[in-house]
Amino acid sequence: MYWKLLVIIACAWCVAIPGICDDVTAGQVIEKSIATYKTLDTYKAEGTVVSDIDTGAARVKTETSFSIMLKKPNLYYITWSQKSEGVPEVQSGAVWNDGSRRCLYMSTGNAYCPMDSDEMALGAATGVSGGAAITVPSLFLSYAAECPQPFARLTNPTLKGSEKIWDDDCFVISSPSTISREETFWISKATYQIRKCSRSLEAPESGRAMPEMTDAQLEESVKAIGEEVTDKSKEDIKCMMDTMAKMNMKGDLTETHAALSSPELTAQDFSYAPPEGVTSMGSFGEMISSTMKNAMPARCRVPGISMDIPPSPPDLEAVHNRHPKSTLDAASQPILAEAREKAFCSSCQNNLKQCGLILKLYANEAPHQLFPPLSPLPGNLMWVKEAVYPEYCADPTILICPAKKGPCQQAREENELEQKARFCFDNTSYWYLGYALPDEKMGLAFIQAYRKQIENGGDFTADLKDGEGNLILRLREGVERAFVTDIHNPAGAAMIQSKLPVFIERPGHHDDQINVLFMDGHVERMTYPGAFPVSQPFIEALESLDTLRNTMTPPDEDMPAQH
Repeated sequence: MYWKLLVIIACAWCVAIPGICDDVTAGQVIEKSIATYKTLDTYKAEGTVVSDIDTGAARVKTETSFSIMLKKPNLYYITWSQKSEGVPEVQSGAVWNDGSRRCLYMSTGNAYCPMDSDEMALGAATGVSGGAAITVPSLFLSYAAECPQPFARLTNPTLKGSEKIWDDDCFVISSPSTISREETFWISKATYQIRKCSRSLEAPESGRAMPEMTDAQLEESVKAIGEEVTDKSKEDIKCMMDTMAKMNMKGDLTETHAALSSPELTAQDFSYAPPEGVTSMGSFGEMISSTMKNAMPARCRVPGISMDIPPSPPDLEAVHNRHPKSTLDAASQPILAEAREKAFCSSCQNNLKQCGLILKLYANEAPHQLFPPLSPLPGNLMWVKEAVYPEYCADPTILICPAKKGPCQQAREENELEQKARFCFDNTSYWYLGYALPDEKMGLAFIQAYRKQIENGGDFTADLKDGEGNLILRLREGVERAFVTDIHNPAGAAMIQSKLPVFIERPGHHDDQINVLFMDGHVERMTYPGAFPVSQPFIEALESLDTLRNTMTPPDEDMPAQH
């Protein structure tokens, strides 16, 4: 009797834990799934992609609903609608190939354009579709025959058991991958099709391995951001990918496919009519430029920027002077000094957070979502005063670090508001860059372009060009999309925003620490000298611009506000 009971328990255990009695391995399931997609002629599904991205400064939650139709060898019709938490606007788009043409539509640019290849079309749609344009299409369409498939990046696939997705019993396969700490696939036991996949956005323990790109792929990436293909531009793409590989980000991305079917489809089913009023562009580069100019309005709630602005720190030195020295002996002096420094640094960071809020509010109302232009005054890396004061920057004293006691005191004692504003703008503790500088190389190129522009009159209302004629883009909402090179990473734009410096504190206020405001709104305290944007060559290049104040005649200061 006891023996029979053991047999019953063993059988029940085998049923409860699929893969033990079935004697199936993760590799076998994956092989059968790949073979299944090869046998299908058409594929139709609806689904969602939910991403929860933590950049360290801000948390962004996005849900993308999509519909997808595929027909071998190269017909596809994929539409999506994307909603981000805290943002009222919905982004939509589509990518399609009806056999006669392949096109991409993006609502953010209110435009669509032809695409040169299926790889470029689906690659460009990957990020803005949340990833729906890559997972199944790369297993299904002929364009992907030479491309790495999602399963190929798994480094140690393991069968974890089974789980139901709706009423479909699925194998659960999990593994670290070359791009993620862990990826998981739910594969139907009945059909061997993917019902769900999830990926951690944290890099694997060995570091994130970016895919090797052929020379042709590098050229396509350069064209995709609207630049001329040169050895330099291709090298810049490689450098950008290396930078992205080192970025640290947390969160996850989960894609679910529902209502799977394989219906009879004709070429007419893959024709897409863009919404009424949408502009037809001649190329993807042209559309990217349009998208950047017509980017979504700035969010009412700016990620990474606290709306609860704390008061200025108390003047601890004044407190000290009001008390008898007997109550503040020598042992207390280091404590006071440390507290004072922490208070100054915290207040300084708050200054930059308020500057970040001003930038977002300004861009929300400016043509083409542009950030304020740089001042034409030689060597004065700051906003044009008339552009932001007093409408956006009501308190110009935020431009002076509280650790600079002399200028702070002078600003507080100035009663005439216009004189106070001019003093603060002229004696600012921070450099406002005004242009998108993702790395030291472009930062140093900007310094040279700035000098040349000052010599030519100091007009900073447009993009600049470096010594080789490459554009240095003026800061605006959406400019980060110009630097996305990993088209398979939906979170690439958010990652780049968190690395684009906007304001940099001059060194010397907080020992070897420098506060930096980044485009996504977060402020980071960085050790100087260190990595860009506080590398010694770049900071010294910024400091070298101070000599322009003494050697060049400034233009008329009473100039109108500029956009």
